[in-house]
Amino acid sequence: MLPQERREKREHLASMLKVLRDASGRSTRGLAAEVVSRAGKDGRSAEDTRREVKSLAGTLARWFAGTSVPQDTAPTQHVLTSLLELAGREVVPEAALRAALIEARAEGAAAKGGRGTGWDRPLDHAPSAADVREELTDAPEHRALRNRLLATFPGRNSGYLYVQGGLGGGKTTLLAGIVRTAPRGMDVACFFPSYAASSHDTGSFVDIVGRQLPLVDTRRRPTDALTFRHALLEAVEQSKKRGRTLLLVIDGIDLNSAWAHSAARRPSIAGLLPRRPPAGLYVVVAGRRTPLPADVPATHPLRDPASRWSLPPRPGYETDPAPARAATEQLRPGTNARLVAEVLATVDTPLSVHDIVELTDLPSEEIERVVSGPEGHSLMLDEHRDDRYVLAHPQLPVLVREAAGEATGLRVRAAVAASVARWRKRVWPADTPRFLLEPVGRLTADPAEAVRLALDPWRQAALVKRRGAVTALSQLDALRRYEVEASVETLGLTTASYTLLRCRLGDGASPEALRALVALGDTERAAQWARATGDLVNGAALCLVVATELARSGQPGGEGLAAEAYARTAQALRDGSLDASGPERAEALVTRTLEFLAASDPEDPSPSARGLLAQILSSDAVGAEARERAAAAFGGWGVDAVHQQAARLARGGHEERCAAVGLWAALARAEAIGEGTVARARRAPEFRGHIIALCQEQLDLRRAGLADTFPTVDLLSLGARVLSGGPGMKAGKASEFLYRAHELLMSALRHPDTLSLGDRGYLRLEVRETIARHFEALEAVHPDRALADADEILHLSTLHDSVLGRAALSAPNTVRTEGEATIRARRLAAEKRDRKAKREYADGVAHKRLPPPASRLRPLGERASIEGDGGTGVFSGVHDALSAGFVEHARTLLEEALPADVLHAGRLTAVYKRLPGLATALVRCGQSDMVGRLAALPPSALPRVPLFAAASVAHARAKGWEAAAALARQAAGCAEEAEGVAGASTMLDVARALACAGLDEAAVAVAESARGRAGEKLTERSLVRRRGALLRAEGLAYTRPEAAAEFVEGHAGAVARQRNPLPDLAELLLLLPGPRRPGPELRKALLRACGQPGVSRDPGSAVVRALLARLAPELVPDAGRGALGADLHVGPVARALLAVAERKSVAGVVAAVREERPGRRSRPERSAEALAAAARCLGGVPTPLPVVVAPPPGPGERKPEETGRLVALVCGLGRVADPEGAVRLLRLLLEEGQTDAALGLLPHLLPETAPALADLHLAHLPPVLC
Repeated sequence: MLPQERREKREHLASMLKVLRDASGRSTRGLAAEVVSRAGKDGRSAEDTRREVKSLAGTLARWFAGTSVPQDTAPTQHVLTSLLELAGREVVPEAALRAALIEARAEGAAAKGGRGTGWDRPLDHAPSAADVREELTDAPEHRALRNRLLATFPGRNSGYLYVQGGLGGGKTTLLAGIVRTAPRGMDVACFFPSYAASSHDTGSFVDIVGRQLPLVDTRRRPTDALTFRHALLEAVEQSKKRGRTLLLVIDGIDLNSAWAHSAARRPSIAGLLPRRPPAGLYVVVAGRRTPLPADVPATHPLRDPASRWSLPPRPGYETDPAPARAATEQLRPGTNARLVAEVLATVDTPLSVHDIVELTDLPSEEIERVVSGPEGHSLMLDEHRDDRYVLAHPQLPVLVREAAGEATGLRVRAAVAASVARWRKRVWPADTPRFLLEPVGRLTADPAEAVRLALDPWRQAALVKRRGAVTALSQLDALRRYEVEASVETLGLTTASYTLLRCRLGDGASPEALRALVALGDTERAAQWARATGDLVNGAALCLVVATELARSGQPGGEGLAAEAYARTAQALRDGSLDASGPERAEALVTRTLEFLAASDPEDPSPSARGLLAQILSSDAVGAEARERAAAAFGGWGVDAVHQQAARLARGGHEERCAAVGLWAALARAEAIGEGTVARARRAPEFRGHIIALCQEQLDLRRAGLADTFPTVDLLSLGARVLSGGPGMKAGKASEFLYRAHELLMSALRHPDTLSLGDRGYLRLEVRETIARHFEALEAVHPDRALADADEILHLSTLHDSVLGRAALSAPNTVRTEGEATIRARRLAAEKRDRKAKREYADGVAHKRLPPPASRLRPLGERASIEGDGGTGVFSGVHDALSAGFVEHARTLLEEALPADVLHAGRLTAVYKRLPGLATALVRCGQSDMVGRLAALPPSALPRVPLFAAASVAHARAKGWEAAAALARQAAGCAEEAEGVAGASTMLDVARALACAGLDEAAVAVAESARGRAGEKLTERSLVRRRGALLRAEGLAYTRPEAAAEFVEGHAGAVARQRNPLPDLAELLLLLPGPRRPGPELRKALLRACGQPGVSRDPGSAVVRALLARLAPELVPDAGRGALGADLHVGPVARALLAVAERKSVAGVVAAVREERPGRRSRPERSAEALAAAARCLGGVPTPLPVVVAPPPGPGERKPEETGRLVALVCGLGRVADPEGAVRLLRLLLEEGQTDAALGLLPHLLPETAPALADLHLAHLPPVLC
């Protein structure tokens, strides 16, 4: 309210205005409506008119009540003129009204303190309580949001804040609350165009805000845009003189920007605000995410992402249809704005101006006018990409599609399909519209077309270049599994795409990066990055990191990632990588699992996480502490599994028995404090009894002389510590075991000459761990009792290590053998060295590491815990931006901090190894012109040699001698270009290619060159001697079969004199032409080798003999008797090939490969190799002889299987072709994720996929390598 004194003039003016109102015969609301209609503003929507009438009615009511005085502005003059015309000019003379106005304005200025205090109150121009209810602005959650917004200003002497949100998101309510509860020490000026007496033009802003500026001289109020900035700066200075600051609150900045865009040279509100705000000026603007006008400089703070503040959606915002319905009513049918909205609603993805032009064929200038002008009120910029537009409310797409009808949707879909076809024909160049690289489900509803688009290699390459490999992988993940698995070709090409895209990634992002991605809402990319990690153990841990963050924030998808971590851990256990990973990584995996369990629903714990813990407990790589933590997490679920694991460990060695004590202790504590039935509570004494029994058994073994002293002390001390107290434990037995351990320790230290050999070694290497554990047990059992023998232990142990110093400091006044400063220095040094320390010690206090904070839901913008184990690192800026609510700025910082797509050398090596097979398949299907393009992919000449050589042999096999010779010469040229780097195996590969092409002299020269390069290298010299002539003879088999037969006969005698000659003799058999009938020399050598009594002791010879007995029984003595090879202790490859030779079904081959042998477990990759070998045989894939075979066995060694020669033997001698069975095995390998084996087979078994595979390689690798 205005001051009460000296109100006569203003009350007189109010009475005159009420006389005019009564004379007009209209109510206040009707009078406002008539004045607005007389204004005659064209192009104004019904909603804008309603708001303007409502605002003007409030202004008139304040005039009639005498609480506000009409100011000298053009809008006010228009209102007063209309009022005089409606009432009749004879009712109140115009001159009298003008004199009353002047007197009332002067009285108002005097009432505020004289000259210079006549500025308006902000509440006079803010939304009233009828417009924005006070219970909304006073709600606790709204008050907290307002306080969080204003909390960004402290510490800054000036600044801008740009609040952004969608239609009906609560922006006006937030700003109205700020104005109503003006912060202390701040002068507030506001502008709410939707509720002011005028519209959102810049002139109204200058007039309304100018009247609120705290200027000393009211005559210096701004009258136009040119004088506003100077008046604003002057007002800031005058506020500072009074010890205050100025807060400028502007709502609807997007409406004014649209008004400025609608005509040339219109100044915008944002353009009037100073680029460098003076100290003491704070500006809060709000609006939709729209482009700022051109008069806003590029360096203006409003363009800085750090100044933007995304408004969290209010509860129920996404399902509230009212704002969307009002925006739909403003979209008049037949207008370009309606057309743009229909396109955005149908495509349902953010579109740029270029994208909209692509789909509508409208000029870009018209689209710019629509999206930037007043007609674009229903649009806003996408939150993640500031050059693309979306509909401004979540319900708008549904309402627009309903209003448009099915015919419009079909027309837009047809435009999208035409655009896809047009840019596919252009092979997705760099200027491809970005919406065509969105997930394929948004581009087509046809499943076949969706798969075709997703697997298009050049579209994938464009997507990788524009948005990264992780996004491309995410789009492959979005394909429905039944669509991918519809055919083996689709499944194979999808797997190949995955493999090549993962080559563009390093070892995955760090946990900090994944947590930050989830905090910013980019959960899809976080999950894909975790899945893309090649290492099984690290990938499982990263999947759990993302799952934990999803569970903490209440988002779905965590259980699926936990299930994937479970599958990865199971595979790591099967292939032994978890056991070989080391205790640190295994314990980290336990930590991640426990974090996920703590973050998930306690009423419904994750079964995947529970199963994962059970798997981890079965690994020998997990340390004692991690086992205890995992066991304690089980509660009433899976206790028997943990108990069985502890019982198994108790039967092992010393470390295993200590681990068993830890597991039983954790179970006893969990059972004693957990909620459950009486039967469950009774299990705590059972586990405690197991600990006591194990310690007692160790004592009995020590008395009988069957156990060493120090391990017994170690186990007893551990048992005493865990039994010393707490729920479910027994302190009496703890004291007994501690006393016995102390006696044994002192006896061993005083009389070391009486110790056993094992104890003496233990005393030298591991006694410090035992003594430290003993001190810990003492502290736990008797924390207040001094150890009388502490000094003696310290000296007798001759242990100059600060582990004892730390143990002594943990029990004050018990051990003081060194000076305080010396102990402190040695303690700090030891803390850096000792990685096994599980406590952080200070003087006289033992501080255990604190558990992680309790999990809870985090509101958007609150500081999220995204630090890694080693600190915040480069993500600290993301923390600060999230804490301040600057989501866009946090996203910008994160993109800069994330690791870039880089080629993974290890994965690329596997890709290069598969290129020769792909080149062979391309030659077979008549696409030999692509071989030269593939040869450009490897980064050096050396990896190109096997590619050219394989293609040359494939041409020779097809009688294409000219092409074979050209490729063989290219292989030789690449080997020469390697300048000595090429080894003997590479040179022999070249020699074979030259021989197959009919270039015998060149082949001999290359073989001689290989012998010369071998020099003093015995292994390579042996390789050249044993394999050189044989591989050249393979070339003779293609060019001169009779010469090959002559070579075999002449070479058989020399091979027969070798040790275990049967595999090499079988290779000679494969060089024979036609039906492969051996000559006399070879037959005699084969019969002699197969009949040797010691043939079964060599696995390779035994397998070859068993295969020959099935494929060529006339060459094996007693081939028809018994089941030769059935009982061989051979690997999965031999078992698979034997099953193929016996004409077993595909199911029989798989069963033979996966047959469990006592004491032996096949690795998954070895089983995959076996299935791939069987598929090669069934598919009739041409298999050349291997260049390198296993070296002769040394003393105590067994010669391993040789897959290459065994496959060649079955393919060459057996008639086992079953193409359908081979494809079934290929599908099995693809479904089980055996990528290397499956992709090596794919182009051979399905030749029609070879060109597509070649395109995949050419699309993904050249941009980086060439």
